[in-house]
Amino acid sequence: MRLGFAGGGGGGDPAFDFSIDDNEILASASGAGVEVGTLVPVNGDAPFTAAINSITPFLPILGIDFSDTEVDDGSTSGTAVCTVSEDDSLQTVTFTIAPSGDPDDMFEMNIDGVTVQLTDTVDFATDESHPLTIRGITARGQVYDEAVTIDVTPEFTGIHAWEPNGTTTRFHLLDGSSLTPGKVGTLAVSIYGRDAALSRIFSNSGYYVDLRLNSGTSPILDLRNSAGTVIGTARLPLTDSVWNNLIFSWDLGNGLFTGAKDGVSTTPTSIAITDDTIAYDQTNYTLMGAHWGGNFSSRPLGNVWFDPTTYHDLTQQSVIDLFHDGDGKPFDWGSTGEIPTGSQPPICLNKDAADVHENLGYLGDYTPVGAAPTNFSPTPSD
Repeated sequence: MRLGFAGGGGGGDPAFDFSIDDNEILASASGAGVEVGTLVPVNGDAPFTAAINSITPFLPILGIDFSDTEVDDGSTSGTAVCTVSEDDSLQTVTFTIAPSGDPDDMFEMNIDGVTVQLTDTVDFATDESHPLTIRGITARGQVYDEAVTIDVTPEFTGIHAWEPNGTTTRFHLLDGSSLTPGKVGTLAVSIYGRDAALSRIFSNSGYYVDLRLNSGTSPILDLRNSAGTVIGTARLPLTDSVWNNLIFSWDLGNGLFTGAKDGVSTTPTSIAITDDTIAYDQTNYTLMGAHWGGNFSSRPLGNVWFDPTTYHDLTQQSVIDLFHDGDGKPFDWGSTGEIPTGSQPPICLNKDAADVHENLGYLGDYTPVGAAPTNFSPTPSD
């Protein structure tokens, strides 16, 4: 039966639904907080009059609020992740982790009943997020589940930048022949301004992977097969006197070459692609100059990252965000360069000038040749 109030401030308002349970008259959502009065029939229902002294609301749970859905990388067991609450403050709700609501076994409810805390250390390199479902149970046994994803946020500490002398500074890897030839890859690097003459930024012997500047034009990335034939080419724009934070990614087998500049998807120009295999397995990968001792760069560089095993679709902002922050700046990609992909690449350089040759990737350290670079400020992350 649908009933309305008469008297006691109810005014015959038909907006309240009631039921009788154990001699108690219960009011639904809009009946909370009404004054004591007399119930009368609404919409032609059979006559019914009942004096009431109290109304017990049985409001539906409208949703569960989470104070946060992120936790810092490296946070340990017992760290508070968030607090939970019910959308309608009139409810009395008990919160638990729902059955199967914590498949990674990472969370528990604190004794206070509203704080979700960790039961283990979170590691961004292993898992970038963890699913969680919280269950709310009202005093009358109504159950409501709400699922969220708790993201692990790495702590970014900024990066280093180095300035070569433009005449003798270069580093080269002792051996890159363990790399497997392939058709996909990604190269990220920050370049300050433009160069006035031909200079090698990142290259190897034979220029099978060759990122270079040439008389102030856009940086050119050439990829070659084992015969030395160019099978992939692309350019990204440069702005003078500022940091240019660039990412190139390619999949020659599927005709793809995408790019990003300063955190924004940027379509490369001068794209030329042949479905062929890039000869990554070369010795003497070089930085700031050619392997033979020329084409020296005078441009400050920062945060070099190279992976010849994975194509990243840089038309997707979520992919760019693996490398650049919301301001379009690169960040510290981890002690082994693992943060963008979750695994260590062969080459990642991000130490100060004195130690920039110490490769954070698995391929080995660069051997310094010629004069060492100097630290440069501002860095790309400033």
